[in-house]
Amino acid sequence: MDGLGDINVENNLVSGLAFNPIDDSDDWIDFSYDIDSKKLIGGSYYTFEKKKPWWKLW
Repeated sequence: MDGLGDINVENNLVSGLAFNPIDDSDDWIDFSYDIDSKKLIGGSYYTFEKKKPWWKLW
């Protein structure tokens, strides 16, 4: 298993499902990636991307 499923490519937009290996519930999470703007929306690791690092106190 590579962690991706139901991949679709249309007009420089890649979309599909990403497996969430962190959660024990075996969830698959929707994602889309715009090749032109290099913007990722969704996916299994996206929820961790915007968080402040634990070691920064200020």
